[in-house]
Amino acid sequence: MSRVIINITEFWTFRLDERRIQVGVMRISAPIKHYWSEKYSLDFSKLLDSSAYKEEHRLGMLQWSMKHRAENPGYFPVEAIRMADGKSKFYSST
Repeated sequence: MSRVIINITEFWTFRLDERRIQVGVMRISAPIKHYWSEKYSLDFSKLLDSSAYKEEHRLGMLQWSMKHRAENPGYFPVEAIRMADGKSKFYSST
């Protein structure tokens, strides 16, 4: 089967899948973007892509997330795992 690999995450996901090894890909930034979209009634899916929409909100998300990381460095990885457990399409792919 011929397939074009886009990035390293996709490469390893594909290779492990070929060997029938289950893989879950999580985005550490997903909980930040989810919180931000809820707080400010924004489009969560647009915050996940590489658009000008996301760039408009980047500074605020960054400042808020750095404050939370300083208080609890493990907060975002734990939240990303919780979100991935829900099998959302936003977290199961790159």
